[in-house]
Amino acid sequence: MSRPPRASRTAAVLSLPLLLAACGGTSAPSAAEESAAPSPLFSTLALPSSGQTYAVLNMCSGKGLDVQNASTANGASVMQWDYQGGTNQQWTLQATDSGYFKLVARHSGKALEVYGWATANGSRVGQWGYGGGTNQQWKLEDVGNGFYELIPRHAANMRLDVRGASLSNGAQVQIYSDNNTCAQRWKLQPTTQTSAPPPTSTPAPTPVRIMPLGDSITDGYNIPGGYRTGLFQKLSAAGLPFDFVGSLLNGPAALPDRDHEGHSGWRIDEIAAQVNTWLDQQQPATTLLMIGTNDIIQNRDPANAPKRLGALLDQMSARRPNMLILVATLPPLAEAGQNRWVGQYNAALPEVVRSRAAQGQKVTLVDVNAALNVADLADGVHPNSTGYSKLANVWYQALRSTPGALSP
Repeated sequence: MSRPPRASRTAAVLSLPLLLAACGGTSAPSAAEESAAPSPLFSTLALPSSGQTYAVLNMCSGKGLDVQNASTANGASVMQWDYQGGTNQQWTLQATDSGYFKLVARHSGKALEVYGWATANGSRVGQWGYGGGTNQQWKLEDVGNGFYELIPRHAANMRLDVRGASLSNGAQVQIYSDNNTCAQRWKLQPTTQTSAPPPTSTPAPTPVRIMPLGDSITDGYNIPGGYRTGLFQKLSAAGLPFDFVGSLLNGPAALPDRDHEGHSGWRIDEIAAQVNTWLDQQQPATTLLMIGTNDIIQNRDPANAPKRLGALLDQMSARRPNMLILVATLPPLAEAGQNRWVGQYNAALPEVVRSRAAQGQKVTLVDVNAALNVADLADGVHPNSTGYSKLANVWYQALRSTPGALSP
C-alpha cells in the first residue's frame, strides 16, 4: 500500500502548505509562510471532553467519519465523506476507564468498533451496539496542532486510518499499524450537540447485509468492481436500503460500497475452508454465491463439483440458518471442453438446490448462464463490461423477485 511521507509529531502549529507537504502534497513552505497565522481549519482546539459531540475530521482529506447511508444497523460501514453536519457524521465522546473513550454515532446510538476484534492491517471499522468490548474503546493520543491519533484498546499498535490515504468521498476507514502519517490523524471539531439524543420514533430503514461471494468474477477481474458496480447502482436507484459486506474491498469511484468476498482463483473447497469465519464476522442476511469455474479450469475433479457445492450450501445454511443464499449457475467458458463441464455442472444445480430447499434451507437458484454468451467474455473466462452489466441485471432481478432477499 502506498503511504504519504511521515509527518512530524512536534507541537508546532502547522500552516496549510506544511500540512499538505506532510501528506504528500505541496512542497514545504518558506520561513515567511511558516511564521504566518495558521489556517482556521487546522487551528488548535481545546482538549476533547467526555459528553461532547464532535465531527471527526481526517488531516489528509479534511473529510469526516461518516456512517454509510446513515444506517442505524449493527455492522454498518464507516467511511470518510465531506462533512455536511449530518447526525451520521457526529460522534459523542464518552469516557469508559483508564483514559479510554467510546465514540457513539449521534444518529444511531451505536459505537465505533473494529469488527471481530481484528488486529490485522486493513481490518474494517464500523458501528455496533456498545457491549463494553475493548474493540469499541479508543485512546486519543495528542500529536499537536489539535490533532489526535485514535488507538483501539485491543490493538495498541494500530491506528484509525483512511485506506490508502485517500482524499475521496467513500474511502473506507480501517485500522493500520502506526506509521505517523496524516491518514491516521484526526481533528475532533465540537458541534453544538453535547449529548447523544434519544432514538427517533421513525428510524431509517435497516439495510439488508448482502455478501457477494465467489471467485475472480465476483472480485471484478479485468474490470474493477465487476457486476457489483452495476448492482450497487440499480439497488441505489430503486431506493432499497442495503450494505455489501465482506473482508475484501475494491472497486471504482462509481462503487462507494466496495466490500465483498470474491477470491480470485479459488475453488469450492477453498471457499468452504474459510466461509464460516466470513459468515461469523460479516453476518450477511443474503449471500450471492457464484463458485465452481476454477474447479473446471483447474480440472479439480469437475464431475464432483456439484456435490462439493451441495456440501458448501449445507455448511453455510448450518452456520446461518436464516440467511438466504442465491446460488448462480456458471457463466460460459470459451474453451469447448471446459464449457461442456460448465453445462454438466449447471444441469446438476437445480436438483442440488431443490433438494436442500425441501429440507428447509433458504436457497434459490439464479440462472446466470442463460443471460450470457461467449461474446460477453473478455478473455474466454471473465466477463467484459457488457457481460458484467448483464450479471448485475440478473442479480438485481433475483434480489427483487425472491421473497425475503432484501429483508434485513
